[in-house]
Amino acid sequence: KVLVYVAGSSKFFSPLSEAICRAIGQSLASIPFLVLVTGGVYGVAETTGRTFCEERELLLKEKPANLYHILPRYVSQDQSMKARQNPDGTFQNLPFGHTLFIGDSFKERDSVVARLFNYCIIIEGGPRSARIAEEFMWNDNIVIPIICTGGAAAGQFDLPPKIHDVPLGVHQDDWSTLVRRDVTAENIAESVKNIICSLVKCRSRKKMKDKHVSGFRNPKNRTNKMRAKQM
Repeated sequence: KVLVYVAGSSKFFSPLSEAICRAIGQSLASIPFLVLVTGGVYGVAETTGRTFCEERELLLKEKPANLYHILPRYVSQDQSMKARQNPDGTFQNLPFGHTLFIGDSFKERDSVVARLFNYCIIIEGGPRSARIAEEFMWNDNIVIPIICTGGAAAGQFDLPPKIHDVPLGVHQDDWSTLVRRDVTAENIAESVKNIICSLVKCRSRKKMKDKHVSGFRNPKNRTNKMRAKQM
């Protein structure tokens, strides 16, 4: 399984961003080995997750969908405009997918998810999304910014310029599509799908190469393989 985290604004600043979220959710649902994880808030996370869930059920007859939402156990500040928060500071389960609770603040939650998952899609986003993106990069994980949506995805809020560097194994045309505003939401979603598939293949090849090198360097492994061939 490949786990992909999606983060971004809890309120859309552009109708285009909402369309992109729906298109990405629909496109990623067609990758059978993909598990989508969201931050459980309104806006980008909920729209992408809901569309993914609905499409996955149609395509794969999968109930419940491979969709997870991760929220803090409790936050003292009022976040009811951004998420389904109870009066006591805890959060409700989302009505679709599986909801998990980690940490006692969004900052604690973000630190955990940035270590757990290899890929993070950012759509729009404010300072919190920028912090998530930065934590993913600190952990040598890949951020896929939908740059044309602005906000953190466009590198605002003091994000390092390397957020826009093309990752190893990704086709330049697919990455360049994330910047363009003259293409459809479906075009962007298709590029995101291509990018994730390319990254997964690249990571798989690297693991196989590392395994081969490790076996070659270990004389005991080579001896055992030679004995096995002689038998």
